Amino acid sequence: MKHSFVTQGLSVFDDFQAITEDDSVEYKKAAGKNGKGSVPNDFFESYSAMVNTNGGTIILGIEQIGEKISILGIEEPERVVKELFDLLNNPQKTSINLLSSQRVIIREVHKTGKRLIFVLVPRASRAQKPVYIGQNPFTGTFRRNFEGDYLCPRDIVEKMIAEKVTESQDAKLLPHYGLDDLDTNSLKTYRNNFKSRQPTHPWNDEDDKGFLECLGGYRRDRDNNQEGLTLAGLLMFGKGHIIQDIVPNYFLDYQERLDDNIENRWVDRITIDGVWSGNLYDFYRRVIQKLYADLKVPFKLSGSQRVDDTPIHESLREALVNTLIHADYSEKVSILVIKRPDMFIFQNPGLLRIPLDEAKRGGNSDCRNKSLQKMFFMVGFSDRAGTGIPKIFKNWTDQHWHPPLVLERIDPDETILQLKMVSLIPEETFNELNTRFGNQFRELPELQLLALATVVSKGFVTHSLLKPLTKEHSREVTTALASLVRDGKLVDGGKGRNKYYFFEDDPPPFHSAEPKPLLAPSEAELDFIYDLLDPVELPELAQQLPSLGAKLPDLDSKLPSLGVKEVEDPLSSALWTFTEPARAKRKLSREEMEAILLTLCTNNWLSPVELGKYLSRDVETLRPHIQRLVNSGYLEGRYPGTPKHPGQAYKTTPAGTMYKDNLG
Repeated sequence: MKHSFVTQGLSVFDDFQAITEDDSVEYKKAAGKNGKGSVPNDFFESYSAMVNTNGGTIILGIEQIGEKISILGIEEPERVVKELFDLLNNPQKTSINLLSSQRVIIREVHKTGKRLIFVLVPRASRAQKPVYIGQNPFTGTFRRNFEGDYLCPRDIVEKMIAEKVTESQDAKLLPHYGLDDLDTNSLKTYRNNFKSRQPTHPWNDEDDKGFLECLGGYRRDRDNNQEGLTLAGLLMFGKGHIIQDIVPNYFLDYQERLDDNIENRWVDRITIDGVWSGNLYDFYRRVIQKLYADLKVPFKLSGSQRVDDTPIHESLREALVNTLIHADYSEKVSILVIKRPDMFIFQNPGLLRIPLDEAKRGGNSDCRNKSLQKMFFMVGFSDRAGTGIPKIFKNWTDQHWHPPLVLERIDPDETILQLKMVSLIPEETFNELNTRFGNQFRELPELQLLALATVVSKGFVTHSLLKPLTKEHSREVTTALASLVRDGKLVDGGKGRNKYYFFEDDPPPFHSAEPKPLLAPSEAELDFIYDLLDPVELPELAQQLPSLGAKLPDLDSKLPSLGVKEVEDPLSSALWTFTEPARAKRKLSREEMEAILLTLCTNNWLSPVELGKYLSRDVETLRPHIQRLVNSGYLEGRYPGTPKHPGQAYKTTPAGTMYKDNLG
């Protein structure tokens, strides 16, 4: 079969140092025995790992050794592309080919004549997983974890297979469980709520068993003449200790914290303690009132009745319901909801069943527990399927708060939603801009306004700092920064990917009047990459590559960390004593290393260099552990998206604190 492919010149781009190999990008030398190019054997491990995780990009023709990247090129790329498709379509080699010809792109590197092959690997759907090498899923299924492709253990593969064939986990029939295993008050309260919303509904005339059957909480299997509660019925209305008999890892936890200081512990908590039923319905009713407390509610009237509901109330309802109905209750992770004055955190076991971009667009819901979804919908606790995530993102954006952050972590699988109530442009920032520029700054386009606000808060702005704050194309980011320089509102320093922008009368500490050597392409050159990611041409790729914008030089060895405590600090002395056993130990397990890093960064912003000093480890040895914790939402960076920023430091998040506690 003849395959079409795209060949385009890289008219301006000639340095791939801007791309960092991580969990979404993989380099392969792919030289072959004759040096003219061939599909490497380990390509298929990366292919399997990426499609079974979040997709990614494999670039053939690049070799990376440590921090050094060498562009070798592929001498005969057309032949290699054909070889690739022949192997992908061979059922002896892979279980399924998810690549189309549009996803394999040949590019020529400027001035070198060398050509590279970009393989844009999509995320597999639930029905396609597991995607494996060879003919045995238990020996050929891989997943991606930071930079590594690892072979999945049997239980993970079995879970993929179960998810593949199971439309709804909560439809499982429990033949030996009946109405006596339910909390009577929970079911009664639900029925009263249902009747008050729909007083003429025919289900109101059913007895409890008939009512549950209508909801999907009770089922009869006519083939074997068995009947009983479904898993949904037990989860929604059951008694907590009985639920845990069926679902051993079932645990519900709500915590209210004043800040992220673990020493302060929680100030309010709801968990399964035997005081209340312990089922999902009662958990929702108790927690939603806690989440609503202290929200600022504008005064509105509907007729003569005050309306106390806002888009934020709606978002919290949807977030809490989504947490409960999308959870994989067989996983070894609890349901966790955290409320802080500045944010809400929702954690549930299990990964998203559809890609996040698809969920954000709405209209397509692949709910793990469809009966639970129906039960919450019928009493008005959630809207129709497929609208929850889009509403949350829209409502948060309308408040000009930081966009919601959705994180997926594997082994164990969990999804974390963080909703920060922090304005992208706080009032004090507006006031400072007003003092500096007068009211004219309010007429600036939003992108320029965000750039100026970033300079106020951080002392400078870069292409890569600004890009995640907007949906605009990279070219627009470059243009906005250039316009601010042209209009005299900002000045620039550095070159290429080291370029940064600041107020002329307030340069950042690392600014030097001396010209810096060209270490990487200019922003205009970097726009080539974003052209490659153009969502009009390749809609999925933009979500598969990391941010490739401007980065500041790595000055860790030249400057002290900005705003970070030094080792001589009394606090650091305590941490130095704490890490003494780790320094004496030649090898630490992954769990030991992560627990120590999270403990060190609890209530402290610490740089990679400082962490290396505490642990007597090279910074590059620590970076994979740090990045994994960042990707999992357990560490937050002072400068997100720029891991080698000279002022970069890390702090443990509330989710990280819970994870650390679980590590023991």
